[in-house]
Amino acid sequence: MPEPEAEMDPRIRQLALPPSLSAPPETERVLNAFQCLRHQIHGVSRHRARLSDEARWSLNDLLHRLDAEIQVFNRIMDSVIDIYRNIDEEKWSPAESLIRKRCGSHYGRYLDSIDQILAELRGMAELINLDHDEASWSIQKDPSNIGPSGPNQNLGEILLDDHQLRKFVLVVCSVSGAFGGAMNLHLSRIRDANDNLRTIDAEIHSEAVVQQLTPLRNYAETVAEVLGVENGFTCACQHHHVAFFRVKECFDKSSSQDYARSMDQVCSLIFHNTSSTEGCSWNWVNMEAEILKPEGSIPPSRPNSRQTGTKSPSPSPHIILSRQAQSVKLRLRPDHLDADFSVAGSRPLSVQNYFASTDNFVLSVEQKLQLAHKVASALFYLHSTPWLMDPWDSESIHLIRQDDGRTLIDPLLAKRPVEDSASVDRHDAHSMWREGVPTSIHLGRFLIELCYGATWDRIRTTFLSAEESSMGPIDADNFVFSRIDSWVGNPMIAKEEQPFHLEGNSYMTAVRSCFIYDFGQPSTSTSLYDEAFRLGVYTQILRPLQFALEDFQARQSRIFGPRRRHPDDFDNSIVPPRARIDSFKLFDDEDIKGDKGQKSKAADDWFLDYESVLRITRILRPARPKIPEDRVRVAILDTGVDIKHKNLHRLGMQQQIIYENFVPGGSPSVIYQDENGHGTHVTSILLKIAENVDVYVARISPDGRTWDSGQVANAIQWAVHKKRVHIISISFGFPNADQSLEPIRRAILDAHAADVLIFAATGNRGKRHPMAFPACLDEVISVSSTDGNNKMSDFLPFLGPGKRLCAIGEAIEAAWITTTETEKDRPHGTMTRRAGTSYATPVAAGVAAMVLDLVWPIRNEYKYECQTLRTKRGMLAVFGHMLVGEERDLGEYLAPWNLINNRDPNTSTGSDRNESAQKQTASLDVRDGRIVKTILATLRSVYNESWRR
Repeated sequence: MPEPEAEMDPRIRQLALPPSLSAPPETERVLNAFQCLRHQIHGVSRHRARLSDEARWSLNDLLHRLDAEIQVFNRIMDSVIDIYRNIDEEKWSPAESLIRKRCGSHYGRYLDSIDQILAELRGMAELINLDHDEASWSIQKDPSNIGPSGPNQNLGEILLDDHQLRKFVLVVCSVSGAFGGAMNLHLSRIRDANDNLRTIDAEIHSEAVVQQLTPLRNYAETVAEVLGVENGFTCACQHHHVAFFRVKECFDKSSSQDYARSMDQVCSLIFHNTSSTEGCSWNWVNMEAEILKPEGSIPPSRPNSRQTGTKSPSPSPHIILSRQAQSVKLRLRPDHLDADFSVAGSRPLSVQNYFASTDNFVLSVEQKLQLAHKVASALFYLHSTPWLMDPWDSESIHLIRQDDGRTLIDPLLAKRPVEDSASVDRHDAHSMWREGVPTSIHLGRFLIELCYGATWDRIRTTFLSAEESSMGPIDADNFVFSRIDSWVGNPMIAKEEQPFHLEGNSYMTAVRSCFIYDFGQPSTSTSLYDEAFRLGVYTQILRPLQFALEDFQARQSRIFGPRRRHPDDFDNSIVPPRARIDSFKLFDDEDIKGDKGQKSKAADDWFLDYESVLRITRILRPARPKIPEDRVRVAILDTGVDIKHKNLHRLGMQQQIIYENFVPGGSPSVIYQDENGHGTHVTSILLKIAENVDVYVARISPDGRTWDSGQVANAIQWAVHKKRVHIISISFGFPNADQSLEPIRRAILDAHAADVLIFAATGNRGKRHPMAFPACLDEVISVSSTDGNNKMSDFLPFLGPGKRLCAIGEAIEAAWITTTETEKDRPHGTMTRRAGTSYATPVAAGVAAMVLDLVWPIRNEYKYECQTLRTKRGMLAVFGHMLVGEERDLGEYLAPWNLINNRDPNTSTGSDRNESAQKQTASLDVRDGRIVKTILATLRSVYNESWRR
């Protein structure tokens, strides 16, 4: 008998989804890129007379192969979307949405193939010297200057130069050489991507409805009824054994039709012995639960239920559970869980508490994908059963955790009683719309929580500004997701910084489907008992998550070889690093000594002078470059950063500030965090000096006392090799160098060898003490502190030769964390003034970043000079134009306007300085070129003259 449909809540139609949730026109980019490249290569035909017969034949062959792949791509798209060839530019966004619906669970893989084609087309363009920032393969949307007519730069015009023509001929003709081989490789990869698209097209129409949904839901409900409100049983050992529903694997449409066998594959009951008695023989036990039909052969047991036979469940072949008022019984067959989890110390841990915990190891990407797929499976099969009732969140999902931090990545669901079950219609209870929020949005929250390693509340408070924090829950959830979604595929954000770049496009597709909540169902149906609706949920959420896991495992196998571990295994070789706690603090703050008001005014005047520098740099570099490779990158190793501060929130939301946690045993979250304030202050100062740079904040200590040298070294390696930064700012120091700091020293040597500039604070211990480590290393640019009047700070250590660079570090007003508990998780604007070499370091590092940013656009034309600028000797040579004071005076302080404005700051003060700077701006058209020329000339002579600094 067919099940009745549930009516769709009219609030579904009122969900105002942001425009960014619509599918971006990725297919249009591929089409434009194909046409652009083909048009440009065809432009060479006017030079055929200058080509040899072999070159003309090779050119024709290249065009023939490119045309063949274009035709294949067009035929595939014709099959995927009927109106493909009749789509004009304005209709591509809705057309891409239609492609997403047609592809369903395969849309993530579709995007992978599209991205591959774009990457290969860009590689071909680079080989023939055609690539530029506005090309179809570089931009994300609105390629207004790209189309069949090609970009502004024409290959035919480029090839008027004989040298460029010879290079083009080499690329086309030298099939066995480096260039020609690369061109062939790009074409073969495009062919492979087209083959993948063919496979996707063949599978789009072959999805089958999961037939096991209703039997499993009935099975889960029957098990819950027999277990009763006690949710377990008490045996002769007098200890209560709590039941959890364990989700192991999703049903496969091709799985065996044997119902009992498929149930064992997908789920089982796990019982937890709550006793802490040392003599207890078991802690967790897996049970295969079989529902027995009433036959009258076995008398029912008491409601508490007691196993037949022995005192402990482990040696018994089976246990029978039943209730007087019910005719069904449960036969439980014990099967011990992994031996490591059968001993005392293993306990259930909710995923939400895992996110909030500070002593768990970080889940690997594969473990996250396993957990995401299994939780989505649990939601699909068990939603609105007693095992997963609305409202649910990450608190409803449990893992098994050992005392040593190891975790079993099989989600456990604890049964909850159904409230007012008699008054709730069975099919309304199974609706995917409850309490004003679609259940899929709860799943979308969970998937984002898993990606970021933080609770949804923390993610939401981080992403919402003060004005946006007053939104309602649904609007706030959609706004947060739309902001995250806008980062995906954004060419202004480096690929490795984009959300879900490790999890893959299929994972992203599932998250989008959760928030868009459009599963192709009839307008009146939101029930899992509706076949069309549950097929939509299966194909757009469950299958993409399965694809994400399979694709990740396939990539890992290609890199590391065949898998040797079972997918359910957890990595028990990972042990959370233990933190070292010392009496000294890595991050010292000094009180502002003397007249605080006078020093504050002097610091403000210093930054007023620096405004004249910023005015010039804003003309030379008017905006933050759109392409990530064109931006200077600076890493800050500190206590983290709080982007809820109004001065930093916008920068965090445009991914100008990137965060990673390296605190030993700390939270696995990648959500911005700073519980001390030191890192927030340092980050704020650096961004006041260098406005265009990308900042990578590595949290290496929560308070300055808890740290691990191995994790600090990992943070340096992360910055150098993974993020490819140009500058590292270290505003901490160790009083004495010893063997325990050897990992940090080796990491710094590695960074120095990679031409990464390293700035470190000299310390605040006074003249009778030596300089702190790592500032004392020869490879590091040490930074000491002055006040706004260029007077050296009283707390500086002894400064040896070559280690006397100073910068303002006293009374700088900058961002700090809020100290009010009620406002801890809210947007704020807390400011403070501090003193220390810690705060002089980001000033010096920021000036270096500003100088590097000035010459970065011409780095390809002046490779030697720009490479020299990335060395300690080269940067100090440029700093020589900004330094005031003599080495014999034990200190030289930075005055950036000496290079940028070429004037003496002692000629005027305060507002007079500002007026003088405004007058000098009028002659920028003459002076701005000379600034860069001065830098380049200095760099050319670095190794030809004796530089003392």
